Amino acid sequence: MPGSRLLPVARGVAVAVSVPTFAYLFLRDNAHLGNPFFVPDVVLCAVLLVGASLPARAARPALTFGFVFAAGVVSTAVFDYVARDSFNGLTLIVAVACLVMGVLLIAAGTATTRSTTGGRRVSAAPRVARRSR
Repeated sequence: MPGSRLLPVARGVAVAVSVPTFAYLFLRDNAHLGNPFFVPDVVLCAVLLVGASLPARAARPALTFGFVFAAGVVSTAVFDYVARDSFNGLTLIVAVACLVMGVLLIAAGTATTRSTTGGRRVSAAPRVARRSR
């Protein structure tokens, strides 16, 4: 997916993941500190919603972090369901969607970096001139 179309899709997926996740916390009475997923779910909702609302330059890294974080949280929830013998297919779909979006955003960022540097690897560290003896 070309980078120009990826960000609007990422914004849409971020909203599609975070709003139902936030609603689920309150509709199922899971909004309490005794729920081990409460804080991670609130954080992933906040990061994805804030990232989706940022300008493009700031949205890409925020959404990349948000989707990778969400993939970890939701994948843990998937395996929690599996361990309790109550598999939830919707949670698996959300985990895969977050993982795919995270990978696509990372790949698009890598491609952008390579295209602006002519394919060269660029170090963030400044070059230090060596003295010849």
